[in-house]
Amino acid sequence: MPGMIVSPHPLATKAGEDVLARGGNAIEAAIAVNAVMAVVYPHFCGIGGDAVWLVSDGQGAQTTFLGIGQAINRGDARAPMPVRGARSVLTTAAVVDSWAHVLGHWPARHSLGDLIEPAIKIAADGFEVSASQRYWLALRTKETANWPGFDALFRQEGWCVQTELARTLEQIARQGARVFYEGELGDRIVRGLKAAGVPIDHADLAATQTRNAAPVAIDYRGLQLLAPPAPTQGLTTLGIMGILSHFDFSSIAEDSAEHVHLVVEAVKHAFLDRHMIADPDSCDVDFGAMLDPARLRAKA
Repeated sequence: MPGMIVSPHPLATKAGEDVLARGGNAIEAAIAVNAVMAVVYPHFCGIGGDAVWLVSDGQGAQTTFLGIGQAINRGDARAPMPVRGARSVLTTAAVVDSWAHVLGHWPARHSLGDLIEPAIKIAADGFEVSASQRYWLALRTKETANWPGFDALFRQEGWCVQTELARTLEQIARQGARVFYEGELGDRIVRGLKAAGVPIDHADLAATQTRNAAPVAIDYRGLQLLAPPAPTQGLTTLGIMGILSHFDFSSIAEDSAEHVHLVVEAVKHAFLDRHMIADPDSCDVDFGAMLDPARLRAKA
């Protein structure tokens, strides 16, 4: 069956296309793309982040995989949180765990090691710094001096080689995703973070697990819109669309001030609920009630 995959970088897209061409499924292709993006788009992606998956299979079964890091045991959870710096860290990183977790849910032609091999090669051999990376690193020039360990990423132009990242990805390919959390690699990560002043320990990493959850949904003009549940902002996205579903756009020009105004106001009213979106295990908010059609009609 033919397939298509897109990403913000041609090298990542090519990695996904190659997986599909070899008979791999969309999940396998997405992992290959994600791993390469962690190399070639370090200003936006990285294996120190999270991944939220919204998946529908060939039979129409829908699920989400929440590769969201667990809150760390800071010891000062009630103290003011800085916006930047080591003490601003709140959670661990679950993207690597999500790769293995999601890969295990469907018959796969490729191992995790096979899928991240292109990322390893690109990290070791290098790649041309993208226009996007040049722009964002120039924008952050005044801050980067205080970001230890990221020297390899702070290249405004030319060829970028990430030898240590290649080494890390090789360990994951050889030993599996959990080495990032519980093995020698996890030990190295904890040592490095502690040296930088980040309060993450071995127990925090070991607790990092991807979770399965049903997506949330609303009806939008006869179509079913899906989004990941809390603690993501998917509820906000659906709230915006639910408010807009009560307006007739047929007589409003798409590029008109009236159209833009309606959309902006819908976003503002949906954002008024954002403070209620939190970890479902730690709050008693009725998230379903936030998307009640009558409530969204009242906002409209």
